Amino acid sequence: MDLHFVKYSSHGNDFIVVDNRNHIVEPDRKNLIRNLCGRRTSIGADGIILIGTDRDDFTADFFNPDGLPALMCGNGSRAAVHFARQLEIIGNEGVFWVQDKRHKAKIYNDGSIGVEIHLKSSNITEKVVSYREKDYTGFVCDTGVPHYVFINLPFCREEFREFAKYVRNLPEFSNDGINVDMVTVESAGKMVITTYERGVEGLTLSCGTGAVAAVWAGISEAGVKLPAHVQSAGGCIEVCKADDPNSLWIWGSVSHVYSGIVKDIERLEKVQELLLLP
Repeated sequence: MDLHFVKYSSHGNDFIVVDNRNHIVEPDRKNLIRNLCGRRTSIGADGIILIGTDRDDFTADFFNPDGLPALMCGNGSRAAVHFARQLEIIGNEGVFWVQDKRHKAKIYNDGSIGVEIHLKSSNITEKVVSYREKDYTGFVCDTGVPHYVFINLPFCREEFREFAKYVRNLPEFSNDGINVDMVTVESAGKMVITTYERGVEGLTLSCGTGAVAAVWAGISEAGVKLPAHVQSAGGCIEVCKADDPNSLWIWGSVSHVYSGIVKDIERLEKVQELLLLP
């Protein structure tokens, strides 16, 4: 069987998006999903998004490059909304489901796409990590997926990669993992972020739920105010107030990079040792 797909980029987060209304790709096909995400050995992506229409306007099922389901993906949601409009499932507004959560979406005339992100809890937990004989205070919150936010760390990008890998694999997080964010607060409305994502197991160019986590922690701990602009290596996400006090909106651009066909996905699925290169 051949697989038709579209490749998207949401501020540098890249995704393979599939019209799965006919259930071509079942969620249990872990090895196929993993191999499709392999960089330099396959299409390559930060994740796969399967679009269905089982509830409201559409559903979006997210999978990390390791083949395992993701509970939520902010930038992936914006790519899914773009694709849903391309399929004429929605117009400039819509409602979609990720797991058991219902999200609103809007598309502006300038092409920017916004989605509603729900906080699992409004609580922020302060935690201290000991790393190389020093203590670092961070803030744990859940924006659909768990994030550990560190504000104004004294690390360069490569140093943060090693620190974040250490934090992500701490025994208390080892089962499910946690995303780790390094945030610099430049003003009440501007932040700079670098995110280490679980499932990707490395730094990504952008993270939508990470931007929300950074702002939520920043409001609580660093005087950040809405709307806030969160700059990453991949671009700038705007985080805005939502009607629900436990939700925020993220806004930004989405690019349809190319469309393609993978021939004989059964053959690709059987490959066991395809490398997931960073």
